[in-house]
Parts: sequence; C-alpha cells; structure tokens
Amino acid sequence: MQALAIVIADAARARLFTWKRESDDDPAPTLRERADLVSPTRRVPHKELWTDARPRGNPNAAGHGDPVDDHRDDHLAEVDRRFAAEVLTRVATLADETACRRVALVAAPRFLGYLREHAGALQKKGVAVEEVARDLTRETPTELRSHLGELGVLPGRR
Repeated sequence: MQALAIVIADAARARLFTWKRESDDDPAPTLRERADLVSPTRRVPHKELWTDARPRGNPNAAGHGDPVDDHRDDHLAEVDRRFAAEVLTRVATLADETACRRVALVAAPRFLGYLREHAGALQKKGVAVEEVARDLTRETPTELRSHLGELGVLPGRR
C-alpha cells in the first residue's frame, strides 16, 4: 500500500496523519500524527464573539421582534472556509514532504464541503483525494486506526 496522508477535521480542529512505513525495517505501515491545527475563532464561545444576543427588530403587538440578519452565520462560514484553506495548504505540504500520493479527507459533513472547495490544488498535483463524511476529531489514534479500517480508508486489522 502506498503512503497516505489523512485529514481528520471539523470546523474547530484538524489533525493530520500519515499512514506509511517509517523505514525499510518496519514490517507494517504506522499511523502517525503529524500536526494538530486549531481554528481559534471556532474555539471561542459564541457569547464572547458577539457582545449581544441575536438582535431582534422592532417589537410587534405580541412583544416579539422580527428577526434581523446580522450575518453571523455568514461570518462563521467564512471563518470555516479560511480554516479549510489553511488545512489543505498544510496537507499539501505534508504530502510533498512524505511522498504521499493519496489523501483521505475525513471530516464533519459541512466542513468536508469547505475542504472540497480547496482540494482541486491537490488533484492538480496528481494526488488522489478520497472523502469520508464523519467527525472523528475526538478519537484516540488507536480508535482512529480501528474506525478508519471499518470505513475502508485503511486496510482492516488482521
């Protein structure tokens, strides 16, 4: 099996791994964590990002205001897109450094869409990209090895 770079990500965190033989003496490939990236904005509680609760418009007769769009969702989507671009830049560098010709993107479904927007740069370099919509960011390396085997990203354990 050829070397593989793996991204395990959600909007707040991305972990980069390689699955390869570390030396010619190794009997089998190993899963090794190479980087742990964090999106600082996504780690901050929402009440600390914005000073007010979601704004309401002028109250109507029932005392409820009409909703006002303050573009918070658009702001968070842009933060996620930038983080996805940073993650893909780092994984492209990792793939070059470790001679990985395959990359697996394993991410929460929405964030996987943002990663997909930037994956074309890898494909232009001749790197095969696989996608799995699953959030495994909180898994230990042992649990990851097992889950990635079940998902078909890595060969199953014997």
